[in-house]
Amino acid sequence: MSLFNELKRRNVFKVTIAYVIIAWLVAQVLQLVFESFGTPEWVMKTVLVLFAAGLPFAIIFAWAFEMTPEGLKRESEVDRSQSITTRTGCKLDYLIIGVLVLALGYFAYDKFVLSVEREAASIEAAVEEASAPADDVLVRDQSIAVLPFVNRSRSEDDAFFVDGVHDDLLTQLAKVSALKVISRTSVMRYRGTVKSIPDIGRELGVNTIIEGSVQRAGDRIRINVQLIDAVTDEHLWAETYDRTLTVANIFEIQSEIATAIARSLRTALTDADHKRLGIVPTQNLAALEAYFAGKQLADQRGSEVIESAIKQFERAVSLDPDFALAYAGLGYAWLLIPEYSATVDRKLSKDSSKAAIARALELDPELSAGLAFMGWSKMVHEYDWQAAERLLRKALVNQASNSDALHWLSHVLSWQGRHDEAVNIARQAVEVDPYSPLMTMNLAYILMDDGRFDETAKYRDITLQLRPNYTELWRNT
Repeated sequence: MSLFNELKRRNVFKVTIAYVIIAWLVAQVLQLVFESFGTPEWVMKTVLVLFAAGLPFAIIFAWAFEMTPEGLKRESEVDRSQSITTRTGCKLDYLIIGVLVLALGYFAYDKFVLSVEREAASIEAAVEEASAPADDVLVRDQSIAVLPFVNRSRSEDDAFFVDGVHDDLLTQLAKVSALKVISRTSVMRYRGTVKSIPDIGRELGVNTIIEGSVQRAGDRIRINVQLIDAVTDEHLWAETYDRTLTVANIFEIQSEIATAIARSLRTALTDADHKRLGIVPTQNLAALEAYFAGKQLADQRGSEVIESAIKQFERAVSLDPDFALAYAGLGYAWLLIPEYSATVDRKLSKDSSKAAIARALELDPELSAGLAFMGWSKMVHEYDWQAAERLLRKALVNQASNSDALHWLSHVLSWQGRHDEAVNIARQAVEVDPYSPLMTMNLAYILMDDGRFDETAKYRDITLQLRPNYTELWRNT
């Protein structure tokens, strides 16, 4: 009888297969348990070594011993005519099948549940590292994130309005020079989240978080807000604003919220802060609603939605020809659309953006959005680095957490060969918008321009974790 047939008769192959599958499954379970309890890595390594060392003994045992009705005996002591290895082999078959089913179940759980959690944790860890400010980057003691507001209105059509109020509160808070305010791109990922406030605070790198809701009913508006300590999860301040629905009241509420938050955080408001918070950009509610809709559409990117945004901004300025913010939004949309449409008339886009932004700054020379967009225009249309830098820095004086202005300023500095400054500014953009693939991609680009290729690869990978198949990343790096 050949050795192969004898190994087969004694179920050595089946015992080996069963041992390997069971050892692998047990190792996976132990790894999960050890990770949960923070067990040192050497413990798991020791277990794996023991499993590997046990395999030869299992093979020898299967060869030398046989299971009989009377119990375990040496194979040499068993009468071949009384051997039950065939029945033992069938039991081993069932065992292997059963363990394989468990292994496949674990594999599916690992792929579709645990891997998703690991990827999310990896992104959060990478972004947290990415958003940690360098020693020479401006660090503000007071940092805040405003989670997406809940729409308490009966109509889903009010979603644009609610998001507009949320977005505008972010803008109002960003006018307070002492606050670091996380940008909208990064906080929108927490819409409907079940994560705890401390977890969100750690991920975004902020000390405080605002939750809120908006209810619109007829000619009334109710806004609920609460300020929460992101470390202790304690409520620091809460208020309900119930007013007649007018533009003046909407902006008055936002100004009151910003002032109350600054007071709660013991942040002193400067005279310039008070002046910026007191500005009411329009008195026309329909114009404001059109502006809100245009802003939400433009931020979605894509040629069709930007075209819709342009129509909304045009409607806003037709309803209120003195609405500076709406003109700035219109200029922004015209600047943006060539990046997403191959058919748009480039000259029309250029001329329309410049005219709209110029009108915005004519109406409000200190408008941060208008200054930032004009800086962008000077950069891409006229290659006027000095004018672009001056405009973008002025925009940041009026709104320090303007991630777009930081983004474009980093380019202006980099293209002038001022690489250290450019990297610092690009890091600040990631700090205030840590979950924006655009900002992490931009940092990769600025680092590459400075020849820091290892760091470039790092932020390229972070960007791809945030948005896989990000074509703009490959175009830039």
